[in-house]
Amino acid sequence: MTVESEINGYRLHVTGYSGNAGDAFNDDHPIYGINGKSNGMKFTTFDFDNDEYGSDNCAVIYQSGWWYKMFSLSLLNSKPYWYSTPIGDLIPISASRMMLQCGDYYY
Repeated sequence: MTVESEINGYRLHVTGYSGNAGDAFNDDHPIYGINGKSNGMKFTTFDFDNDEYGSDNCAVIYQSGWWYKMFSLSLLNSKPYWYSTPIGDLIPISASRMMLQCGDYYY
């Protein structure tokens, strides 16, 4: 996982998923006909609307900043949930932890 710099809108890049929970960052499975893939998206906040949900701001709708496309199949900042491919539904989760490791810094 890498996150680009502020000038690039903190764009998210996620690769190398393994596990059985479902890859909610890369899955482009539409829910209600709307794509929620977060990978490749810029970070959206209340004051920086970087999502692709038209004139609406997903950070306002979901009350938290995140890497939204038109919504998200993963949300760990507000009422947390995760899209589980094997189950095929958004699953509420009781706790989450997202950790990033600093790597090489490129200008």
